[in-house]
Amino acid sequence: MKSILMTLAPIVTLACGTPDRVGKSIVSQEQNSAEEQAPEVGGNTEVAATVTEPEVQLTEKTVPKIIPTQVAPEKFGDFNSDQLIDDADFMLFKAAYGSQTGEANYHIKFDADKDGIVGLSDFNQFRKVYSSQRRFGDFNDDGLINKMDYDLFGAAYGSQSGDANYHVKFDADKDGIVGLSDLIEFRKVYPPQASFGDFNHDGSIDQQDLTLFRGAYGSKSGDSNYDIIFDADKDGIVGLSDLNEFRKLYGKKSSS
Repeated sequence: MKSILMTLAPIVTLACGTPDRVGKSIVSQEQNSAEEQAPEVGGNTEVAATVTEPEVQLTEKTVPKIIPTQVAPEKFGDFNSDQLIDDADFMLFKAAYGSQTGEANYHIKFDADKDGIVGLSDFNQFRKVYSSQRRFGDFNDDGLINKMDYDLFGAAYGSQSGDANYHVKFDADKDGIVGLSDLIEFRKVYPPQASFGDFNHDGSIDQQDLTLFRGAYGSKSGDSNYDIIFDADKDGIVGLSDLNEFRKLYGKKSSS
């Protein structure tokens, strides 16, 4: 038996090599196999995974609609956010009064009860918070009602909302026009010492004064358009005798 093994040993060694060589051969074969399976990585070569993303088509259903909202002011009544609730806010409210949701002049800031209509209940709420910051007649806010205020009023007389010389502070009845009713109201807070004919106290008796006189002509004491400033003879009627007196002064400078 021993002789048989010794006889086969050279054959095994020849075929497979020595045990050490056999082990190295097996390891070498495993490494070669691994190298064949592994990707080559070297230089600037990058291995990137390709991810296929599903296509998303945007439609009206997938895109949310952004609806602008109107935010009411913190303090109802201060519509222009100047920290005051005054004549300017009154004019803004007046322009929105009667409007409802969807109309161009509607805004939620005027709608105190949020019922979608700027109506009487909102007006009553506004009246509670409204307070004029200016005494009518003191147009330059100096605490006095004097000739300087007359000059300012005269420059605004006859103007209406939208005109360059119009301002709500001259418009006592807030009708959008600085007219006779406003002049009468002004006369109540400061009876002027101007001469007859210079009704707007601008130092001249001119077309503007004629317009004022025409507005009062034919009126008598107690009528809404009567004022004693147009009644030269103080008989309670703005009539022909007053017109004749005015005609004498027309075109001249006031004596005041």
